[in-house]
Amino acid sequence: MRNILIAIIMALSGLFATPAFCGDKIIARSEKKIPQWLATQPEGYIIVELERETMEEAQQAAISEIARRIITSVALNVSHSSKSSASEIRNGSSLESQELFYTDTEINSAYLPFIKGVALSRAEGIYWEKRERKESKDIYVVYSVLYPFPASELNDMCRNFETLDKKKNDELASLRQNIGLVDSTDAIDEATAALTSLHSYFFDKIRKNEAMDLKKRYLSLYKRISITGNVDRRKKEIVCLTELDGRPVKTSGRVSLKSGCASKLEAIPSSDGRSFKITYSDEDCLDWEENTIEITIKSNGGTFRKTFIIN
Repeated sequence: MRNILIAIIMALSGLFATPAFCGDKIIARSEKKIPQWLATQPEGYIIVELERETMEEAQQAAISEIARRIITSVALNVSHSSKSSASEIRNGSSLESQELFYTDTEINSAYLPFIKGVALSRAEGIYWEKRERKESKDIYVVYSVLYPFPASELNDMCRNFETLDKKKNDELASLRQNIGLVDSTDAIDEATAALTSLHSYFFDKIRKNEAMDLKKRYLSLYKRISITGNVDRRKKEIVCLTELDGRPVKTSGRVSLKSGCASKLEAIPSSDGRSFKITYSDEDCLDWEENTIEITIKSNGGTFRKTFIIN
C-alpha cells in the first residue's frame, strides 16, 4: 500500500483545498466568531472545510470527505503485501494503474467496517456560514467540521484492514487453486458469488481484474458439463452420470424426461448425487421407429441435455 500513495495524495489534493470566497457577503453564521481550530491543525483531528449550495448537501459532503480522509490515513499507514499489487506497481507507470479504493468510497465503504461509524454526531466542532456571491447574489454554504481521529483509532483501523485484506486475498488464492477440483454445480455457483463479492471489494486493478477473469473461468465450466449413460434395454433403465471433463460432478438441478413413445418415466438419484437412474416402459414403442428418451437438467448456470436411443 505504501508504494501507491502518490496517486491518492495527488487525487485528494484538489479536494482538500479551501474554497476562495473573496468579496462574498456573510449573511448568517453558526457562531459569532470563527473557531480557533479552523486556523490550526490540532493533533488527533481531521478538519474539513467545503462549499455547497445547501446545508443538507454540505453535511452529506462533509461525511464523505471525512470518510475519504480516514481511508487515506489508513492507506498511508498500511503496508500492502499482495503479490499482485506489487506486480502492478512495478509494471505500471500511470496513475490509472495505481487506483485505490479511495475512488469509490461510497461503494467500498460497505466492505470497510471502520467507515460505517462516520457521523457528524461524533464531531467536536461544526462551524458554518451562509454567503451571498458578490456578482450573482446566489446563496451558498461554507461548512467546516472538527472530527476526532486519534492515533490509537488509526492503529486499530490499520490492523483491522490488514486482517480483512489478507482474508480477501487468501480467498482469491483459494478459488484460483481449487478451480480444477470442482465437483458440483453448487460449487460453481458459490465460487462465482464469492468472486463477485471480491471484485467489489478489491481496490487495485490487478486483483479486481483477476477476480473477474476467474469468475468467467468458473462460469465456463458449465459448458464443459455433459450427461453420459448406458442403456440397459433388458432392464428398461438408463444409468446416467453428469461429468465435467470426464470427472463425475454433482448437479443440483431438476431432471426432466421426455419421450415420444416411452411411458412410466422416472429419474432416481443416487445417494451421492453424482448419478441417477432412469426407468421406463417401452410397451408403446414401435420397433421400426427410432425411439428415444431426452434427459434435461436445468441448473442456475446452464441446461444440460442428452438423448438416448432405447430400441
